[in-house]
Amino acid sequence: MKNVLRMAAAVALLLTSAPALAQGRGAPRTGLTNAAVLLGFEDGGPESGLALRGDVEFMPTRVAPNANLSLVLSLGFTHFSDSFYFAPDDYREEWSWNLFKLIPAARFSFDVAPRFGLYGDAGLGLYVGTFSFERDFRSFGNTEDYSDSELGLAMRLAAGAKFLVTPAFELGAELGVNPYFAGDYDDTTLSAMLLASFRL
Repeated sequence: MKNVLRMAAAVALLLTSAPALAQGRGAPRTGLTNAAVLLGFEDGGPESGLALRGDVEFMPTRVAPNANLSLVLSLGFTHFSDSFYFAPDDYREEWSWNLFKLIPAARFSFDVAPRFGLYGDAGLGLYVGTFSFERDFRSFGNTEDYSDSELGLAMRLAAGAKFLVTPAFELGAELGVNPYFAGDYDDTTLSAMLLASFRL
């Protein structure tokens, strides 16, 4: 837990220093520059599920001949669910987690070729999780259900690649590590997502 808190502090420092670095390197462009939609899956070991995310990128600043530093605001959703059925006792149980995430991140991107680039993200934000559980012991006529919601912290450490299809449209992929903590859902998951990015 101490290592996670140190990492969270480092990400927060990076997020707060990004605008200052941008001003020191020259006048950044204002407003939104890119919007992206990402779709894939997230795996936490015993559970895996659908992951969906939307990104908006702004305040890009060139920090090297082929490198940019920018801020990204991400709104994400992940759904985990599983079920179990034991036929001899006619016993069934189902559970699900829905995680809604709002994560600002610093993005370092650089051009590898005229139409191909790489990027890395480091972000810290919030998640709201809703949990539901249902148990049905039919042979005894007993049914139980439970639901709850929780607020916690979420991080995103990710690396991705983009290919420029047209001057205003890119396709790519991303791999990420997603620690969740300070809430009932306390885990670190891995994600793999495909992306479509549009220049604004």
